[in-house]
Amino acid sequence: MLTIDTPMGILRATRSNYANHPGIWIELQRKGEKEFDPLVLVEYTNDEEDLPDNTEAIITKVWESHAKDEYSVRVIHDYAESFIPESTPSPHEEEFANNWKRRYKAKYAEGYEYGVDKVLSDVMRDGLITQEQEDEYKSKMMAKMRAELHECAEQAYQEWLTQQS
Repeated sequence: MLTIDTPMGILRATRSNYANHPGIWIELQRKGEKEFDPLVLVEYTNDEEDLPDNTEAIITKVWESHAKDEYSVRVIHDYAESFIPESTPSPHEEEFANNWKRRYKAKYAEGYEYGVDKVLSDVMRDGLITQEQEDEYKSKMMAKMRAELHECAEQAYQEWLTQQS
């Protein structure tokens, strides 16, 4: 166990007790409180319900609020299949390029959509927009992202090819 005193309380890092999901907890004990609240759990998994059977992954679960029992954000770290390939396989360069660009687009879109959702839900929570406006804004923002994404993926791929030369 590792503990660190902070102005907000004690941060504690401990080993998770799940035999099939080895990992680490990071928790906060706020000043004046007896209990530790979960902040982050990083763990190995091979049985997440929304992943194909036996898919191995490292996942991070984040609790954005100590008032909630369930985590609010989950990140699936993609280490099984490298995001940026080490070398260009031959003789299937065109197929490889398309796969690389597809992975790039998927990673970018996933992060962008999470950011859009977070911003719009915060704005809606503050009463600045309605649910209908949130849906409309998200639709417009995602359409703009898709229009720009192909160009970004092509540019990133060309930069990667240049670095490989």
